[in-house]
Amino acid sequence: IYRILKKFEEALIISRSEFGDGVARFELTLESGHHHHHVICRLCQRVEPLHICDLDPHIQMVEKMGYKQVSHRLDFFGLCSKCQ
Repeated sequence: IYRILKKFEEALIISRSEFGDGVARFELTLESGHHHHHVICRLCQRVEPLHICDLDPHIQMVEKMGYKQVSHRLDFFGLCSKCQ
């Protein structure tokens, strides 16, 4: 199973996320190119998607610096309402 996950990741069919807890999580890559970010609870490791991304000005700045195929990942960490 790990070899096929690696091949799917290389083919951009899935994307892999790790949040510092030693667990890899996989999600299907959306055809639209839309992506999302995550908020992760530091205690229970609950992961919730954030469907906002307003980083276009930053991406454009990096591209003006000469970088190509620019991507990013943004994760927030905190305590969920159950763990507070």
